[in-house]
Amino acid sequence: MKNQYAIIFTCVCVMPSCAPVSDTQELKSIRSTQYATNIQKLFPEISKKGALIIATAAINASAKKKKEWKVTFAPLLHNTLVNIGILEKGLCYHWAQYLYQDIENQIPNDIKMYLIVSNQGKFNEHHAISLFPSQ
Repeated sequence: MKNQYAIIFTCVCVMPSCAPVSDTQELKSIRSTQYATNIQKLFPEISKKGALIIATAAINASAKKKKEWKVTFAPLLHNTLVNIGILEKGLCYHWAQYLYQDIENQIPNDIKMYLIVSNQGKFNEHHAISLFPSQ
């Protein structure tokens, strides 16, 4: 059952990339707290501090790349612009790789993080990050 929740969390973990670029620090803080709460609901064995560290790191890293990659509000539109060469980055594998590299050094000891892919080689291929308790 926990594995099913981990897959659900994987989708939630990538959601920071959908946040508007113009988020204030206050909104980022609120969003980080919400994500940390969701992490703890799925995995109570992850510390509150650890959940907040990973959530904040994901929010901040996503906001940084969102500006750099000129991400639009509609993911399908943005993906189309990347796929036809108008924009350079912003597909799910870009997000997953960047977030993993950016936040891996901030991961507390009670959390394990993995890069995952589903439907590899197919039209609906998807890349994400999955978190699990290390215990």
